Amino acid sequence: MTIAACFRHSPMHQFGKGYVCAMCGMPMSPPFRFDATEVLGKISEETKAALDDIDANIRYATMKAKDTFLD
Repeated sequence: MTIAACFRHSPMHQFGKGYVCAMCGMPMSPPFRFDATEVLGKISEETKAALDDIDANIRYATMKAKDTFLD
């Protein structure tokens, strides 16, 4: 996996053993101990939570539309 630099790194976020750019995810130092698996795991957890929220919103909107148009 290649992570491209964004050339305007925003404040860095700490992910356990190292720091990454908040915009592009590029490893930053110090300290430089980057664990890509850990970062990808964090991203996939957040993505799953966001998709669950979207799914719940779609189900709610569908239910409301059925109630509105079928009454």
